[in-house]
Amino acid sequence: MSPKIDMRDFRYFLYGFYLISYGLKIDDKRSILLNAFSRAFFPINHVILRKYGRVFVDLSKFVKGFYCRTPVGVFRCPAGNYVLQFRPKREPVVYEHLKKMRHGVFLDVGASIGFYTVLMSRLLGKRGHVVAFEPHPQLFEILKENLELNHCENVIALNLACWYRPQKLTLYEHVSGNRVDHSVVFKNPGRQIEIDADSLDNILTKINVGNVDLMKIDVEGSAPQVFMGMKKVLEKNRTKIIFECLSMKEFEICKSTLVGRYTIENIGDGNYIAVPY
Repeated sequence: MSPKIDMRDFRYFLYGFYLISYGLKIDDKRSILLNAFSRAFFPINHVILRKYGRVFVDLSKFVKGFYCRTPVGVFRCPAGNYVLQFRPKREPVVYEHLKKMRHGVFLDVGASIGFYTVLMSRLLGKRGHVVAFEPHPQLFEILKENLELNHCENVIALNLACWYRPQKLTLYEHVSGNRVDHSVVFKNPGRQIEIDADSLDNILTKINVGNVDLMKIDVEGSAPQVFMGMKKVLEKNRTKIIFECLSMKEFEICKSTLVGRYTIENIGDGNYIAVPY
């Protein structure tokens, strides 16, 4: 079977070289260069991964991570796809909607290494605060380091997955060649991790957060479960919601929880914005 060519792989490969300029020091630039080469093997890895459950080459074993200076701030970045969060014009409509917020509470559900968390922390300053959720233990530690690097004192970071009830979940780790990141619904052939999960309604009550003004949900296929666990949020707040769906089936389930209360607009890159009437 020949590797399926996806133009996104080629664009991301080129972006990887562009982002060398973001390396904080010379060693970081070298690591970003090596990391960029891993995208060249992505189509081959994708085919072999689906057929044999392993990858052809994984350069992340040789790249332990690096630091980047971006227009948003300084970030520690692990090997893999995470550096692509810094690429120019990433999710431009999402970015524009977020930049309009100047006060209140922002929820970053699926914060990863904290690009949007840091952005919103800086935009809000003393006029609001951010609650960031990242269930993956290693990414959570990097998220905390990035919050310290950027002096984000108005952020509550939680090592939790947002779900529809409190329980333990299995998180399937992303491996090079898989087109889905760490996920609790897509069973990647990578390592499996047990994580803690709870509903947004429960979590916000425990940390004493009342009104929520804006939230972004990026959870690799489990957006419906997040919506199921935020009924009180939807009833008590006029929260604007930006959410990602990886399929139309996922979107239709999310849409069903918002019908009659929200208008929904497709804003590209798999993202939607829901605005209360």
